Amino acid sequence: MSEHPQDFTALSGSEVEIEAFGLPGTLGCLAAPLAIPPSLRMAHEAFWIPDPPREQDLHVGFVADFRLVREGEVRLRVITPAAYRLMVDDRELAWGPLRFVPSMPEYQECRVALPAGPHRVSVHVIHEGLTTRLAALMPGFAWVDLAGDLDTPPIWFGRHLREYLSTGLRVSPLQGWMEWTQSPCSGAWRTEDPSRDPGWSKAVPVPELEKILGRACASPVQLPVWPSVVPEAGEHGIYRDTYYCYRFDDPAVAFMVADPAPDPATGPDGSWQRFDLGRIRIGALEFDVHSDCTGEVTIAYAERLGPDGRPVPIVAGSAGPTRFLQKFAFGPGCTPVRPLQTLGCRYLEVRLASGGDAKLEDVRFRERDLLGDPSGKLSLDGGLLDRIWQVGIDTMRASTEDSAVDSVRERGEWTGDVALAGIELLGAGWGNMAPARRALYYSAAAAREDGMVSGCGPGELIYLGTYAAQWVNACVRCAEIEGSTDLLADLEAPARRNIEALLSCIEPNGRHHLPWSFVDWGYKQPAKDRPEPAVLAHVVAAVDAWDRWQKLLGRDGAGESIKNKADKLRDVIGKAVAEDPESYHAAVLGERIGAVDRETAVAATLRQLLSSFPCNPAAKRLRDPTQASPAVATPYFTNYSIDLLIRAGKVDEAIDIWRKAWGWMLEGGATTWWEVFDERWSRCHYWAGAPTWQMSRRILGADCTLHAGRPVIRIAVHPGSLERAAGRTAFPGAGWADITWKREGEGIAYQVVCPAPWTLLRRGATVPCAAGATEFRLSPAESAFVP
Repeated sequence: MSEHPQDFTALSGSEVEIEAFGLPGTLGCLAAPLAIPPSLRMAHEAFWIPDPPREQDLHVGFVADFRLVREGEVRLRVITPAAYRLMVDDRELAWGPLRFVPSMPEYQECRVALPAGPHRVSVHVIHEGLTTRLAALMPGFAWVDLAGDLDTPPIWFGRHLREYLSTGLRVSPLQGWMEWTQSPCSGAWRTEDPSRDPGWSKAVPVPELEKILGRACASPVQLPVWPSVVPEAGEHGIYRDTYYCYRFDDPAVAFMVADPAPDPATGPDGSWQRFDLGRIRIGALEFDVHSDCTGEVTIAYAERLGPDGRPVPIVAGSAGPTRFLQKFAFGPGCTPVRPLQTLGCRYLEVRLASGGDAKLEDVRFRERDLLGDPSGKLSLDGGLLDRIWQVGIDTMRASTEDSAVDSVRERGEWTGDVALAGIELLGAGWGNMAPARRALYYSAAAAREDGMVSGCGPGELIYLGTYAAQWVNACVRCAEIEGSTDLLADLEAPARRNIEALLSCIEPNGRHHLPWSFVDWGYKQPAKDRPEPAVLAHVVAAVDAWDRWQKLLGRDGAGESIKNKADKLRDVIGKAVAEDPESYHAAVLGERIGAVDRETAVAATLRQLLSSFPCNPAAKRLRDPTQASPAVATPYFTNYSIDLLIRAGKVDEAIDIWRKAWGWMLEGGATTWWEVFDERWSRCHYWAGAPTWQMSRRILGADCTLHAGRPVIRIAVHPGSLERAAGRTAFPGAGWADITWKREGEGIAYQVVCPAPWTLLRRGATVPCAAGATEFRLSPAESAFVP
């Protein structure tokens, strides 16, 4: 039910070498090419300033004047490799970043109605000059295309925004540079006259882009004007710095060791004010500073409070020092503070360092909220279960900016996260597959030379064998929820190469040399001379999904050779689990592919989850990512294991685990789900939202699938001891359906109210259903109630 179900376009035609900037291979990985028009060759139209003073951490402003012959609409398209803000006159139209794979650059398209006469378009761009989890290393450039009733084409001028410092300090090793100004930058540069004011030059082409960028296309996730959230103001006071340091000595340390309540007689350095956003969000804090003198304001972004109750602008697990801080100079009068950079946080602290009187006004947080309010709904008990469902939705919403990202720590687009939980949550809450679809294309576009799709991108590329396998399942699942095989047709060739690459990494005896194959945090690998059944099960599941993929496209299937290899691996997995039936991960994943009997897998799941923290409060916690411990359980893997319990009819056991484990997070103050069952890890990780999609798909009972290439709805209710349920879910091509069910004797009365005709899949046959209310009597069959 994506707003842009067919808009994702990619390079068609000749291959483009992209190795020069660290992306392996060529677009030959997408042969046959994705021929979805329109696409634009924009590299020769991109521009930059001549003779830039440096190649990293450079803020640049561009302006172009144009005259509109008559009142009407102007269309603007923009691409830059990192953060940007596009404005026409004094109106903000777009605020990036909008990430992309260099071989598939995407543009943001904006339309604005303007009166006849002169106007100015301006764009503020940062050139990172490095690879982050958000973006690959590229030259600095901007591309802005205007269309309308213009008298002459606009001419671009640019200048280095010297108000911004280059500090050599990154927010983290995974993200970009700290934003820090040395003089007020209120945006007055946008009104300067390039012909008279100093520092301006006519923009010049960026010829090296021709070897890097493919054809530009409209992004399927056009960014909205980001909404404003008014944070709750908390404590305030004065502070005194206690850390003597040079200007660029570690600012996070200086921030943390400042005295928040000094004796006024010691000479405080300024004032502070704290804010709470209610949950983790990605964006930037905006406000105006009113002061009678010059000074500097520091904004600290924190996902958690420290033991003393103060925001901590440090994010663990970032592979190095972190500084979630921004610093802006202000002057006498009113100085608007409008960060270009966006960061993730729940808590904020603003410090005003000034020799006189300074105060904040009009404080608001501009959130990168791509999804907005959900259309999906669910109510099971009117209490804890409903709250757990909602927090899963809130976590997905908090994690979806221009892409679905794994945490504020990285803001990376991990294929396995999207494949396992993201697709289901997007479907349950919004019926919008655009962020997931985009991630799947990115993975294909950044495949290794052997065809294995990437596991993380589109910035720093990381390859994982298990995530490459999950990608295949995700493509099929995305197609099912969208109700269309278009994606499968587009990605058929890269999928075939991906399957071949996966199987080429596995020896006949089951040993493998796949790249990093993440199974779960805490997962313990078997001895090196033994097969790894949990990893092999991912590959076999991918082959099974590939077989279904081929049949959905009208082909004969995956082919006997590939299926024979998968069946041999199935035997290896079954024997390995038979030798170690308590192997939680291998048993659960083995059951999915028919290599392990359900009873064994259910027993392993219940033993693992009930004996682990937090279901067992005395059990050990997972302290860090390097810890391998078979005695722990994580939210991530319950996307598999609790789904198994539900399908096996152990619904009450699953609900009890949800209440204990996710209820424990709620008791700890969670408003978005944590990465693992330990509060020291990431505080916002959507892969922990398994209960939400499992309640919507399994307990409410309506699920999307494809039959003979057409969208159908399959109904199978797993009620446990619940008496009733009500919710709303997306039916592909038919809109949002309101569903209610309640127990009646030995069966279930089930009602669907849908605004358009839809098709039920019942016992392998399709049943047309009219718009309006449709009622069924469900009878128990195996572990579910079905029509």
